[in-house]
Amino acid sequence: MPSAPTPSTKRPPGRPRRAATEQAIADAARVVLAREGVARMSIEQVAQEAGVAKTTVYRRWPSKVELAVDAVAATFDAITLTDQGSLLADLHEGIGQAAALLSDPSISGAYAALLAESARDPHGVGTLVRGTLAEKLHGIVGDCVQRGIARGEIDPGSVDVDLLGDLVVGTVLHRALMTGAADADFVEALIALLVDVADARAQKRAGSR
Repeated sequence: MPSAPTPSTKRPPGRPRRAATEQAIADAARVVLAREGVARMSIEQVAQEAGVAKTTVYRRWPSKVELAVDAVAATFDAITLTDQGSLLADLHEGIGQAAALLSDPSISGAYAALLAESARDPHGVGTLVRGTLAEKLHGIVGDCVQRGIARGEIDPGSVDVDLLGDLVVGTVLHRALMTGAADADFVEALIALLVDVADARAQKRAGSR
């Protein structure tokens, strides 16, 4: 009777191998996207950067635009938002993690390339970016706001979540692109400004009653 295979000779499960390949392709796509932009990016370049066959890429992503958007959006899946006990603390947690990601040149550069292409093709690339990437990033801010509403910290009608999401993401991205880093001091200053604006709006609403 043949002996059972030792741990070193057992065949590894298939799913982790595929997941690792997809990760390598996504990482390569961000590098190529940040370097070349959407127009000059090609599946061939990504496959070469990732060390895989073109067919491997096409099996998962039928077009370079879908690959580009997915590769950038997937990075934000790493953000984990746990309840920190207050809106201020939740914002620190969410914005801090987003800022750390956007300080990676391949992520911020790839994101900027997608935004530039969205401006040139608002109904094609722009629609895909808004429906995937923008929704994911706005969800980070939206989760913080919903917790604040549930705690009774803020009035549900006093916050435009989409506007706040644009403000936070746009400011962090601009900082990352201009300086190469959106550090802890920057996050502190941004949140302090948001709190000041929120307080001023609350006082104005109270005074008009």
